[in-house]
Amino acid sequence: MLGPHTPGGAAELTRRAFAAADAGDYTELMSFFGERSVWDVSPWGLGTHTGPAAIRMFFGDWMGGFDEFSIELEDLFDLGDGVVLATATQSARSARLQ
Repeated sequence: MLGPHTPGGAAELTRRAFAAADAGDYTELMSFFGERSVWDVSPWGLGTHTGPAAIRMFFGDWMGGFDEFSIELEDLFDLGDGVVLATATQSARSARLQ
């Protein structure tokens, strides 16, 4: 399992997670989450998802719900102690809206 002490550090792990999301590689993306992970997107009305199965389902519904989906990492700052600040742009298109 990957973690904050994996070679490459938190910034490299974050970069790899964004690359996996952009590629739609859910298997690689889920390798960044542990058994007790929580994906909290409740501030945007998208709920709180606890555990790998729930997080994977959320990503599949969210990213997989579009005909085209991309996420581009704009900036990535390693703040130390396993903390990073990332800015990314997500773009998506659905055939249903055409």
